[in-house]
Amino acid sequence: MEEVRAAAIAFKDRYNRHWRLEKLGFMSPLEARQARLLKQAA
Repeated sequence: MEEVRAAAIAFKDRYNRHWRLEKLGFMSPLEARQARLLKQAA
């Protein structure tokens, strides 16, 4: 069970940092989140 949990966490991390999504303007989810936070702070 621990192996599955570790694999899921690794997948989530890879997805959020590296996958470029068209609906986010070809940014990764992490980059899109950071851009939104910067825009809100301005």
